[in-house]
Amino acid sequence: MSAGLLVGSLGPAAWWARTQGRFAARVGGSLGIGLALAAAGFTTERLVLVGCFVVVGLCAATTTLVGKTHRMLARPLAYRARMVAAAVMTIQVSQTLGPALAGIAVAHWSVRTVYVVFGLLSAASALGFFLVPGFRAFMALEHDEVDGWYGRRYPAAFPTT
Repeated sequence: MSAGLLVGSLGPAAWWARTQGRFAARVGGSLGIGLALAAAGFTTERLVLVGCFVVVGLCAATTTLVGKTHRMLARPLAYRARMVAAAVMTIQVSQTLGPALAGIAVAHWSVRTVYVVFGLLSAASALGFFLVPGFRAFMALEHDEVDGWYGRRYPAAFPTT
C-alpha cells in the first residue's frame, strides 16, 4: 500500500485528476479502494494480494490529492488551522475505530469475509458523492476559484469577527 501511495503521489494521481476530472477521480479513487480491498479478500494468490494493496495505495493517493487539497483551499483562511486540526482528529478516531470494528468482525467471520464485506461497504460509500448537492460543480472549480469558497457560499457559518 505504501508503494502505491508513493508511486501515486509521483504523478499518476495528478494525471488521473487532470484527464478524468476531479469529481471522477475522487469517486473512482474511493470506489477503487473498496473494490481492491474486496478483491484482496477473494484472492488466494500472494502476488494478486500485493497488487490489490498497491491499487489501494494508488487510489488513496488520488483521493487525498483531489479531495483534501480542494477542501483545504475552500476553507476561509482564518479557519483553516482549526478545521485541519478537526479533520486530523477525525482521521485519528477513524483509524482507531476501523481496526477495532475489523477486530470485532474477525471474531465472528473469516479474515477473507471481513476484507470482502469492508471493501464492498467502502465501495458503496463512494457512491454517496453523487448525493452531495453541488459536489460535482465544486470539484470542477480551479484552485484559485475554490480558495475561500466555503466562506463565500456559507458566510453565516464563518463570521469574520
